[in-house]
Amino acid sequence: MRLSLIRRLTLTQYSEQYEDQTVVAVSHGGFIANALITLFDIPRPGTGTWLDPDNTGLTEWRYADSRWILVQYNNRYHLTGRK
Repeated sequence: MRLSLIRRLTLTQYSEQYEDQTVVAVSHGGFIANALITLFDIPRPGTGTWLDPDNTGLTEWRYADSRWILVQYNNRYHLTGRK
């Protein structure tokens, strides 16, 4: 099974298991970047797609109506004091 499919299935499983709840996960930036590429079907390779989240950057997405919604990516307001 392709790793991208495993990521999609795992995140979808969590979204269904914890429906109507807030889930906080701490992860390596590589997982965040690859999860976004997977969830939003960004084609690779050959597109030049590159996501490089900063350390401690906050990424938020929601699962609603059987689709993923990116709310924020790599937000660092907790470090800079600016939104």
